Amino acid sequence: MFGKSVIISLIAAYLAFIGSTEGANLDCAQMQALAAQYFPAEYQTDMICIAQKESSWNPTATNPSSSATGLWQDLASHCGELCKCTGKADLMNPDVNAACAAAILKAQGLNAWTTWSSGLCNGWNTCMASSTTSSSSSSSSSSSSSSSGGSSSGSGSGSGSSSGSGSSSGSGSGSSGSGSGSGSVTEFEFISRQ
Repeated sequence: MFGKSVIISLIAAYLAFIGSTEGANLDCAQMQALAAQYFPAEYQTDMICIAQKESSWNPTATNPSSSATGLWQDLASHCGELCKCTGKADLMNPDVNAACAAAILKAQGLNAWTTWSSGLCNGWNTCMASSTTSSSSSSSSSSSSSSSGGSSSGSGSGSGSSSGSGSSSGSGSGSSGSGSGSGSVTEFEFISRQ
C-alpha cells in the first residue's frame, strides 16, 4: 500500500490545490489592487477593512440569513438597481462585487456597512492602501501649485469626498507657455471594468 509519507504528501497537495481554486481568500496585496481600481484614494483603506470584516476577503462568502454575497457582502437586491449584476453568482466575482460596493459607497456612504457604522474599522492598520489616507483618519484639506517658465503643476486633496493630482507642462519663451494636463479627480469618479 501507500506509505505514511505518500499519504501526507497527497493530502498536502490536495489542500494546496483547494486553496488555489475559486473561493480562496484574497490576500492584502490583491485587496490593495482591487481597492485602488474601484475606490477613491481616501476610501481605499476603509473599504479594505470593511471587506475583511464582512467576508474575511473571501469572494464567495455568503450570509445564510440574507442575500449578502462576496467580499463586501453586497445585497443581491442591488443588482440591476445600483449594480451591474444579475444576482448572487455575479457578486462572487471580485471585480463585480467591488464595482457594486463602489456604487453603494457613492449612493449611501460608508454607513451602508454595519461593520463601519459600528466602529469595527476604527484603528485598522492591518492592510493599508498604498499611498492613501483613510477617511477615518483624515480630516484636513490642502492644495498647492507652482509655476515657472512655461510649466506648472498642482495637486490637492479634500477630506471625505475627493482627492487627486494633476500637472501640466508646456514650452515657450519668457513667461508664456502652452501645454495640456489633467486636474483633480472629481468626487466619486470610479474606475470600473464594467
